[in-house]
Amino acid sequence: MKQEDCLEISTIVDGHWSIPREINFGLECGVGDATFWPDGSRVYFTSFHPPYPNAPEKERIWYAERDGNSWSAPRLIDDAVLAHPTHWTFSFADNKNLYFTSEMPGVRGEQDIYMARFDGEKYLEPVDVGPAINSDGMDLAPFVARDESYLIFTRVGTETSKADLYISFKDSLGHWTEAGSMEDNINSEANDLCASVSPDGKYLFFISQKNGLMNRIYWMDASIIDSVRQHLKM
Repeated sequence: MKQEDCLEISTIVDGHWSIPREINFGLECGVGDATFWPDGSRVYFTSFHPPYPNAPEKERIWYAERDGNSWSAPRLIDDAVLAHPTHWTFSFADNKNLYFTSEMPGVRGEQDIYMARFDGEKYLEPVDVGPAINSDGMDLAPFVARDESYLIFTRVGTETSKADLYISFKDSLGHWTEAGSMEDNINSEANDLCASVSPDGKYLFFISQKNGLMNRIYWMDASIIDSVRQHLKM
């Protein structure tokens, strides 16, 4: 995210998407990476906006609460998460557990993926999701299934510096299995990153720089996830 980045919102009017308009929730510095809470009552996002004078410049997670057709003033996420550096996109499971990327002391690579559990009132201290997912490279931009049955994320290797999409599934004991690369019809010779799945579980979205184009959004049938699951079991 950059200092000049902003969020835009588009609504459906008479069956058509409206022209996007900027919505930065009153914050002055770069705002991006918006993600809704599972019930839609909050929208979370990152911003460089300083919460107090002379605050260190870094990405922080903020949220705003839905108020009819508008949003409340932004608030910072709970201190347990706020205490750690965050970067890029993050996601929530249906139980509101938060999966995000950080550069905490002791990371395996340059960046690792962490999970902060929601106890019904606040977020608890984040924990490393483990070596089945986090590698010696950069592991970031996690998208977790609503039931936490799988986790799709971006991995930048230590040798190629190329971004690819990887996925890990939970086994019958609730442990993450060794992450594997998504199939070739997703990962290309260029950077492929930042996956997400529609709330109804039908469509997979991701960003790719293939064909010489920068950061174009692609979508496909999410049944590819089950195909990859079967392939990784072989």
